[in-house]
Amino acid sequence: MVDVSKWPEYKKNFDGNCVLAGAGGTGKTYTIMKDRGFINIRYITPMHTLGVEIRNKYGINYDTMHKFIGKGCISRREESHSVPSVILIDELTMHDESDIKKAIEMYPECLIFVAGDIDKKQWYQCRNGTDGQMNDLWMPQDWRYVFFETDFRSLDNDLRKFKLDVREKMRVVFSNGGIADAEKINNWVKSNYETINMEDAILQFKQGDIWISGTHATNKKLLERGIISGYIKDKKIAESGEARGSFTIHSFQGLTIEDKTVYISMDNFEYAMFIQRFRE
Repeated sequence: MVDVSKWPEYKKNFDGNCVLAGAGGTGKTYTIMKDRGFINIRYITPMHTLGVEIRNKYGINYDTMHKFIGKGCISRREESHSVPSVILIDELTMHDESDIKKAIEMYPECLIFVAGDIDKKQWYQCRNGTDGQMNDLWMPQDWRYVFFETDFRSLDNDLRKFKLDVREKMRVVFSNGGIADAEKINNWVKSNYETINMEDAILQFKQGDIWISGTHATNKKLLERGIISGYIKDKKIAESGEARGSFTIHSFQGLTIEDKTVYISMDNFEYAMFIQRFRE
């Protein structure tokens, strides 16, 4: 006889493919990685930086989406002639809809989770691209959604409430998530919270601080003023390389910033940019 008294309660949330929906820090990735019922997981990411962090943290193999589906290269399936049991495609809004559809088509025998901050009506996380040229989002109406709502990342209740307030405002102003919606969010923040001008921020900036902006134009202005937030090498945040006055939020997508003073420019051209900077 097998003693099952200490077994965890069975949950049917993950019976079959589904969307893991919720803000950063609500446990989407953690839940899958720590579930002992899932074996041979392959983590799919838009960038190597995040993949390396997940591999080091959980001991899980990863691929960039391009490698996984063979976009401009030999696909992982063709190269290894093997498939994982479980696929977790993370940072949904950073992938083009066509790439996610291709991954689902290429690996029909796998259990597939796609994680991102969307619902069936809108998104709350940065897309990939530039103003007027954003990627098309995969927002399925026929997939099951498992929602994650508890904020485990914020370390105090004030920050937790602030993020919820901004998110609620995003629901109110949303039309297409573009620059007009971004301006509404910017104006709401400036009207309801204390902000400082760029000149004062430059005077306050100290070595070791990080500046996050929406556009590369801000990076150029800060470099001209002698501000260095860090370095980029091979398109990754590094200890040395190309100096950056500021980083775009895409550089930190899915990563956690700890024990740093962070400056945030209000140069958003997409409405999810502002709140995204408080999730990482």
